[in-house]
Amino acid sequence: MLRSSRYVVALLLMTACDSEVLLESESDEPVVQPEARVDDCERVGDGVALARLSGSGDPGSLATDGESLFFLSEGQLFSLPLTEGAAEPLTDEGASGSDVKYSDGFVYWLDGDTVYRVATSGGEPEALIELAVGAAWAVAGDAILSTNGSTEPPSIVFRSSLTTGEISEIVTAEEGDVIRRLHVEGDRVLVASDHKLLRLSVFGGDEQLLAEGTLSSWEGPAVFDEQVYFGAHDKADFYLARVPQDGSGTFERVVSGYVVSTAFDDEAVYVYAIPSALTGSEPTTAELLRVPLDGGPSQRLSALPSEASVGFVIRSAGLVVDEDFA
Repeated sequence: MLRSSRYVVALLLMTACDSEVLLESESDEPVVQPEARVDDCERVGDGVALARLSGSGDPGSLATDGESLFFLSEGQLFSLPLTEGAAEPLTDEGASGSDVKYSDGFVYWLDGDTVYRVATSGGEPEALIELAVGAAWAVAGDAILSTNGSTEPPSIVFRSSLTTGEISEIVTAEEGDVIRRLHVEGDRVLVASDHKLLRLSVFGGDEQLLAEGTLSSWEGPAVFDEQVYFGAHDKADFYLARVPQDGSGTFERVVSGYVVSTAFDDEAVYVYAIPSALTGSEPTTAELLRVPLDGGPSQRLSALPSEASVGFVIRSAGLVVDEDFA
């Protein structure tokens, strides 16, 4: 989930272009960011192409500080203003990977099993910590929260201080449950496992159970207007759900579909979802939905260049909406 200060229009750095915006390199020639935004290309829906996405890793991984988008392409980390202007590199070549995040003036990303960061003004990437294979992770002030991966039971979340190097255990999942996603909101962390959604201090302590059932989504839980939004499913029925973050109520269904990404404005949640995902023999195509927060009918804004078949989702993408791009 990506969020700037206010939102109206969905921005998606993931298109179906074969020429101007690339998902993968098709030759040995380097793919260079254009001097201006990409004016036109063959794309799905009415989206506007902003920058080239190419190379290895996860080109759909985006982060924002409310003013710029940060993304990896062709071995560099780029910054792209939300309103106007071209993408500018923050690093020299050699910055590859995925899972881009922003926190307190720094951009973080995962390359192999190592978390790196660089200031939003650019500079030399700093290697911070090595993670277990398949680990979920999040930035919590001067620390990295991470799991021990999905292959070593029990599933545990650790806090690794970036100043002292101290490592402490903050929560352990029950036997047979695996922690999949982490989301930090202030001094609290949301921990989403296969069967539970917990809220607790980033330093550990008492656990607050927000939801219990079968949770499932491409990204972790998101918080907006004191509600926690998360993907869930009942057998083959996938949907976006929400629950009060103080644990005062039961969760409710928001909209159907396998949730890839979400973003918010004051009136609606924008949902990148794949309807009927992971069921049937034929792939299903994703769509961008605008769902009013007051419970009104959802609006389909566009088809999106992602699809799912049984057990597999391809071409994921980040999502952010910003008022100034209307």
